[in-house]
Amino acid sequence: MTPRSQPKTNNPQEFLVLRQSVVMAYDEKLDARVTAAIAGWGTTRKRMFGGTCHLISGNMLCGVYKNFLILRLGEQAAQEAWSAPESSHLMSPENQ
Repeated sequence: MTPRSQPKTNNPQEFLVLRQSVVMAYDEKLDARVTAAIAGWGTTRKRMFGGTCHLISGNMLCGVYKNFLILRLGEQAAQEAWSAPESSHLMSPENQ
């Protein structure tokens, strides 16, 4: 079954289970780790961009998209992060 095909059931709960087994928009385990790490910070969690975002006063703090951790950093911290070998340059300043 592809994500856009119609389910072969009339049971909405079964349809949700089928869709969840086919499409994983974000890593739920990673999101759970993030949620636990920032518990008590006064954040709100919102589904956005096919993943999740954690907001403070309506501003994005961090999020999870697919299996990527997305962080909002200050300019100096961002420069340091981009130099780390494990960082992804998908959205680096050079690629914008």
